[in-house]
Amino acid sequence: MELEELIKAKSRIEDYVIKTPLIPLERLENRLGFTPWLKLENLQNIGAFKIRGAMNAALQLSQEELDKGFITASSGNHGRAVAYAAKVLNTKALILLPNTVSQIKHQAIKDLGAQTLLVEPQKRIEIAQQISKEKGLHFIHPFNDMDVIIGQASLGLEILDQHPSTKRIFVPMGGGGLVSGILLAVKAINPDVEVIGLEPAAVPKFSSNLNKETIEAVKESPSIADALLSNKPGSLALEIVRKNLDRLISVEETYIKDAFRLLLEEGKILAEPSSAIGLASILQEGESFYDLEDSVFIISGGNISLDSILKI
Repeated sequence: MELEELIKAKSRIEDYVIKTPLIPLERLENRLGFTPWLKLENLQNIGAFKIRGAMNAALQLSQEELDKGFITASSGNHGRAVAYAAKVLNTKALILLPNTVSQIKHQAIKDLGAQTLLVEPQKRIEIAQQISKEKGLHFIHPFNDMDVIIGQASLGLEILDQHPSTKRIFVPMGGGGLVSGILLAVKAINPDVEVIGLEPAAVPKFSSNLNKETIEAVKESPSIADALLSNKPGSLALEIVRKNLDRLISVEETYIKDAFRLLLEEGKILAEPSSAIGLASILQEGESFYDLEDSVFIISGGNISLDSILKI
């Protein structure tokens, strides 16, 4: 992937996304032993990074494709991004969501004017693809789409622009669209920057598939990291991860909960539990890391309700 193409995508979507802050959170230094840098995508205009990929994909469609409308499958944030894209581009959207989706994410999608359909969580992509064929709606895949991946790459470009001395970036991994986009951008600019991918140990789809010829779904266990629960990686993302990822960590649930609490209570950052998985990896693997200064942690989303916070 040429760097020029990534830069064009960043320019393409700039009127629709926020260049979110990248801040050193010094008040966590006593607990962690270093000052983490946080890329605050929870402050994005839809509350999550997903708007980057969705808008890049949508903006490259023909008028005929736009007129037919969009369909996607999502755990929530990508659906909200596609709904937003449909609204600003004056078309319609149908969003398939898991029947376990949080009320705050579901309502936010409906508030943007999109239709929704609740289905069994791990069948939502398959069902959406079938409806796409039947109704002629353009399917915007949540992660296994190069236009979506290239849109997410804009986040990597921003990080290196905002903090050129970045040494490593900790990236949450769901289906893999974000981590593969970050890898394309960061390795094109500075291959020495480490990219560390983080998956919930409850759903270890990347570690289980890294060395397999055929991608297989993994058995999933419950996790508070609800945005990271795809049970198999995208084929495009897996290929990029195999070639470029510096380290992959499966993070246990107890550390994700502790990191979520740390972010909220001590960091004063309102974020989804999935966003806490980077700091969770430090709590879990701390002694295996060295020189953690200039480490960036992507706070991927902030769409969480008070009820969910209280339950955690």
